[in-house]
Amino acid sequence: MVHSVRLGFRSLGRCLSSVLLCGVLALLALPSPVPRKHTVKEEHGTAEFHRRVLISTGGSFHLPFDTQTCIDPLAVILEDESFFEGLRRIRGNSALGWRYLRDGQTVERFPNSLSIEVRAVPSYCPQRRAFPPWPLWNDKLVEFMGALRFKLQWLEGSKFTPAEIDSLRTSTFPAEGAAWPRWSYCVEIWSVGIPITDDLSVEVLSPDGQRLVRMIGGMDRADPFD
Repeated sequence: MVHSVRLGFRSLGRCLSSVLLCGVLALLALPSPVPRKHTVKEEHGTAEFHRRVLISTGGSFHLPFDTQTCIDPLAVILEDESFFEGLRRIRGNSALGWRYLRDGQTVERFPNSLSIEVRAVPSYCPQRRAFPPWPLWNDKLVEFMGALRFKLQWLEGSKFTPAEIDSLRTSTFPAEGAAWPRWSYCVEIWSVGIPITDDLSVEVLSPDGQRLVRMIGGMDRADPFD
């Protein structure tokens, strides 16, 4: 009787050993887990760009001849479809900061030229006027907005370098005479050899050359604008 019990325990032990061995072999036979692919948009601050890039917004100023009317907001947009399409911003090491890639290749500089669009919307100044004027469109406003000038500079650290302006085109939309007009200023600048990490300073000047507002933005803080 004792001999039979011993044989039973030995048989049970062999069975358990076989089960454990089979389990281990089965786990080893399972395919290795595929690591989850991290897209460029998963980390805070990373981005994938397309045709246009918004580098600055929120600038404002009041009209020198009408302190109850403000130009607000102002937005600065970079545009170059062949350059920005597929451009990605990813986190580099602590020394390099952000990196810019396209098709796996590092991008270090802007193209030879860029289109800069500055958008301006006149509105009432809420701290000075209880209700908006109607309409905002008037000859003096049209003359002033149509004669605005711009000063653009590249900024690397604390060093400003003038940006050479090739052309300036001004347009209004949706149409002339609208109660709430908007202006768009398209500035073509040369950007040969400019590092993509440099900021761009955009100063809006009155027709007589007085600075109305300065906006500074760059690719490190830019957002896709599509």
